[in-house]
Amino acid sequence: MDDGTNSDVDVVAPVAGETDPPESGAEPRIVPIEDTISFPRPDHNEPPAEAATAPDIDTMNDIGTLRDVAKSMQAARDGLLVERDSAVESLQRTQAEFQNFRKRMIREKTEVVDRATVRLVEAMLPALESLELAVTSADESPGVLHGLKAVQVQLNQILEKEGLRKIEPSSGEDVDPAVHEPVVRSSEGGSEGAEEGRGPKVTKVLRPGYELKGRLLRPAMVEFTD
Repeated sequence: MDDGTNSDVDVVAPVAGETDPPESGAEPRIVPIEDTISFPRPDHNEPPAEAATAPDIDTMNDIGTLRDVAKSMQAARDGLLVERDSAVESLQRTQAEFQNFRKRMIREKTEVVDRATVRLVEAMLPALESLELAVTSADESPGVLHGLKAVQVQLNQILEKEGLRKIEPSSGEDVDPAVHEPVVRSSEGGSEGAEEGRGPKVTKVLRPGYELKGRLLRPAMVEFTD
């Protein structure tokens, strides 16, 4: 909506130095608005802005030096990584060798103990058999028989605890060449065993055998039939 004002009309502004209002009846002075605003004007005498200059030779040399230093540091880092990997590998190899050495020492120590136990038990076998013979022969002396049997039981318990096992096959059992030593052939029941084709059978134990912790000390001496 038009309010009757004209935007092109110049604004009346007081002139500098004129602070008193105009006299009554005097025509107001019209001043263009451009005269009331100060605009900066270009100074043609101002020197032009300097253009960007290229880096000088010293700066280029410094950049090259930094690059060389970076390459040297990278090479040193790579060398340290190689040394670290080599040290770790050497440590792992040494640890494995130590574990193998430890296992070998334990195995050898066990073997030494087992050999000593075998020698001890082998040395005691004749005494053990003599004791059994004494028990068998002491039927007429009840007191002596009781004492001998007590010693025999204790000795057997000690040896069994160390891993000793008595090999004493029963009659009719198959002859096992690994633990039996057939020395006498018996004619009893020979035809029956041959017909069935089952191989030789134990008929009598002449001397018991012994094994210690699965190791055969002495095979059982047996009488057999074909």
